[in-house]
Amino acid sequence: MKKKFSLYLLALILMVTPVALNVAADNDPFEGQIVLNQSVVKLEYEDGEVIGKLEVNLPLDEFGPWQRLMSETENSTWTAHDDNLLTDLMNGGNVFRETPYTYYGYYILYKDGTKEIGYERTLTYEMLHQKEIDNNKRIDVVEAYFGETSQMILNYQLKDIDGSTSLIRSDVTYGKYDLKYLDEINVKGETQPIAQDLISKYILVDSSTPMSYAYTKENSAFDVNLRLPIYTIQFQDEEGNSLRANETIQATLDKAFEYVAPGIEGYEIKGMNKISSPYTNEDKEFTLVYSKKVTDSVGPEDPVDPVDPVKPVEPSKPTNPVKPTKKVKSNETLPGTGIGNSDNLAAATFIITGITFLGVSVLKKKEL
Repeated sequence: MKKKFSLYLLALILMVTPVALNVAADNDPFEGQIVLNQSVVKLEYEDGEVIGKLEVNLPLDEFGPWQRLMSETENSTWTAHDDNLLTDLMNGGNVFRETPYTYYGYYILYKDGTKEIGYERTLTYEMLHQKEIDNNKRIDVVEAYFGETSQMILNYQLKDIDGSTSLIRSDVTYGKYDLKYLDEINVKGETQPIAQDLISKYILVDSSTPMSYAYTKENSAFDVNLRLPIYTIQFQDEEGNSLRANETIQATLDKAFEYVAPGIEGYEIKGMNKISSPYTNEDKEFTLVYSKKVTDSVGPEDPVDPVDPVKPVEPSKPTNPVKPTKKVKSNETLPGTGIGNSDNLAAATFIITGITFLGVSVLKKKEL
């Protein structure tokens, strides 16, 4: 009798056990909707630390309803929106600055007051519900946060070969900067790379220029100095000696380089007399080689044999040379006359006076 009763009891237990298991499976203590709120925050700083915040729930079309009721059948997936521009949003007299906002992250607040931080941009009901089961506690609410970004301006300056600069363009971007929100959500800052379309055409003036800049809490601006390639032309002879000063020419953007070799006195270009090179964003050096001109020179004539000099004739001695006569001095008295020079002078004066008087007398008679 006891044996038969035991068999009945065992059979009854086996029949009831699957039903109990099914009831336990259907009785999910965490079943139900999960509330997800979307908020935008404006942070207040003091000495670089967050001391307060302005939090606004956004019933905007860009974000959809600010509150999502997630379930297995409705709103089962939530995805953080891309950065959106919020302009002069008023709330309690506070004005949000004009700047794009970005996704910061989320935290899960459980019923027991504990929190869990996450940064995924997509959440599903299934994933959140599984957290409840794994942690054996109910989710009270999921808060997803969007926060302000900072502005960065990159000014691309072209530095000319003469040292002058001109603005190519300015790029204005927005991005996240390093911050800690609610003492738990650590927002990792972003960086902005310099424009590759410009870097592929120009050369950085300073090779130590960063290839990207980090966003900071305050708006920032940076100058990126660029330059065009420089072409250097050298002029050498066949031995590598310089024939004239190098020429330095600045390239023209996206234009092939063309150069005709100049003439150098006494030399001629060896090989091609033209340089042609496509545009690339790199400095280049070119060498033009010249050879010395060859000229036809006339050889020297054969020297004429020198003529023997004529032997000079020796002068002959004069025969019977005539002795010179003795010169008579003017103040000497003529021989045999006894008259001196003073007497001769007086006589000559008397004669001339007489002739003059006679001439005057003749003239008077004719006038009469």
